[in-house]
Amino acid sequence: MKFPGLVLLALFAAMAAGARAETFSYPNSESPVFSVDIPNDWKPKEDRQGRIEASSPDNDAYVALWVLKGKSAMDEMGEEVREITGSTLRDIRLSGKETRAEVNGMDVLFFEGAGVDKEDSDKVHFEICLFSPAPGTLGVVYFEYDDDAAEKRIPQMTKVVKSIRKGK
Repeated sequence: MKFPGLVLLALFAAMAAGARAETFSYPNSESPVFSVDIPNDWKPKEDRQGRIEASSPDNDAYVALWVLKGKSAMDEMGEEVREITGSTLRDIRLSGKETRAEVNGMDVLFFEGAGVDKEDSDKVHFEICLFSPAPGTLGVVYFEYDDDAAEKRIPQMTKVVKSIRKGK
């Protein structure tokens, strides 16, 4: 199966041992919808909107994860992704391709795109992964990484995607 982008091509590749990861249960450990492992040195935290977010130590990569519920989840997801990309990127474009795969028993839909950083005009790539960890829910993983950081960050981001598991 062919996946878009380097992140997705590396999804099933053998991984070298990396930094230790912390497991996050979303939205909480008492009633998780899903869980995910994020490298400790990325300093994962919950933002004001309730998303799990983290940045790489060199600030050359960023990940955000969240869940939307209900019939309007796809519309909401589009708005939230536009908000995230639009706050830091210009000249945003999607590849126009979508790819499906299975991760830990869940169907996952992948999209990829690119843009230009508003502050330093560097090329930036982003990947969007959509999955349904429970009926009526849409899980969203948004990755953004600098063009020159791809080789360094893709293995870590791939581990994050591979670690997504349904809640209890």
